[in-house]
Amino acid sequence: MHQDVTLFFKRTQEFQCVQMIGKLLFKNQELKIQIL
Repeated sequence: MHQDVTLFFKRTQEFQCVQMIGKLLFKNQELKIQIL
């Protein structure tokens, strides 16, 4: 049980990191488009 919970939290954190990176990349893309 405990291992499943820690695994779930790790996956959630990884997913949040991926979302954050995705948002940053998306913002950079928008900025590049605005500069061009």
